[in-house]
Amino acid sequence: MRIVILFALMAGIWGCQQENTDLPASEAVTAKAVARELTPEESEKLKQAKQFIEQHDLMKAITLLDEAIVTHPECSELHFCKAGVLADLQKETEALAAFDRALELDAGVARFWNTRGFYHLSLTHYEDALSDFQKAIEIDPKYKQAHNNYGLTFISMRRFGEAVQALQQALEIDPDYTDAHNNLGYTYLQQGRWDESLREFDSVIELDPDYVNAYNNRGTIMHRLINYEKAVSDFSEAIVREPENPKYYSQRRDSYIALQMLDEARADEEKIRWLAGLAEYHDTVRRYPDDLQSYLTRAVFYEEAGQYRSAIKDASHALTLDTKNVEALLLRARLHLKTKSWNDAIDDCCAVIDISPTHHVAYSIRGDAYLQKGDVDNAIRDYDHARRFDADVAHALWMRADQLERTGDIEAASADRDRARKIDPTLVESP
Repeated sequence: MRIVILFALMAGIWGCQQENTDLPASEAVTAKAVARELTPEESEKLKQAKQFIEQHDLMKAITLLDEAIVTHPECSELHFCKAGVLADLQKETEALAAFDRALELDAGVARFWNTRGFYHLSLTHYEDALSDFQKAIEIDPKYKQAHNNYGLTFISMRRFGEAVQALQQALEIDPDYTDAHNNLGYTYLQQGRWDESLREFDSVIELDPDYVNAYNNRGTIMHRLINYEKAVSDFSEAIVREPENPKYYSQRRDSYIALQMLDEARADEEKIRWLAGLAEYHDTVRRYPDDLQSYLTRAVFYEEAGQYRSAIKDASHALTLDTKNVEALLLRARLHLKTKSWNDAIDDCCAVIDISPTHHVAYSIRGDAYLQKGDVDNAIRDYDHARRFDADVAHALWMRADQLERTGDIEAASADRDRARKIDPTLVESP
């Protein structure tokens, strides 16, 4: 079922924007007709709060909003935005109070009612949710999101007949509304109306080939219909689009087991365990967004799984918290080596050497990057600084010996070959 969790929904609704382009046209008109126009100062405060929210720095967003509300206590958008942040912080009582205040100031804004209704739904306050969605629809009968959420509430209450009616109403407003099609398909699935359910999910995928939940829902039906191959295909499509969702691996694993594809099932089981570990790191980052070490720890976890791009992203974020953190620079340099970004690796190592001129690891990584670029002189120089004696060093020496021989410097070439042989005789025998 696609009940988009509150935080995802609010990425659009709680963006603290004066005009929300994600809203249906009818709602935008309602908001303009009822909510008073924001002053330039209020708009600027909302813009700043949005920036903090996008950076996941919710405490700074709250501080800014509280300060703004002191000077602009009658601005409903400030209270509404604050409610969203408090909800993300799981401060239920305070969030509801902020929603209430926004509605006291601007009770005619359908968006406010719809959003508070969704928050009630996320808290399983179903009757309150129904009431809020009804109010949003009363203000704006063409508000398709409110009709869809009204249907979601009935689904949660297992009142599927009423859910069908609400979702069909949303589709009368917008026949191409993918969320409503998907939710209607899920409702039909719960009613055992599998053919109708499949038609809805097919419609969703036709309208939006990247709509991940439709693949998952269709895969669920295919598994029940004992069409395990098709189930695996649909779950795999979901995984491509959302590779860190363990639910899809779990369901594909079950289909693999039904097909007696046990190696594939074991691989999915291992992935599920890995994702459980990743979820713990995600939670730590969410709870401590200013803790540099939490990003580095997750980066190493990604690195161990070969997910170097995600690891680089975390290391880079750590460096926004401390631009001269040697551990983060070295980690990112190592990751750049693994992604063959030689110049980036060299730059990070140079930054470390500027901070710590005798740091052996920085010289070692930079030497590897130079070697991959074919710059053997700089590679050997860095290996000497790093006091390294291994096969890579021997290979660099042998490469330079070849270059020296081509230029006629036989004595220097011989010296390099002698050094290389002392380090790795096997390598020099088959260069």
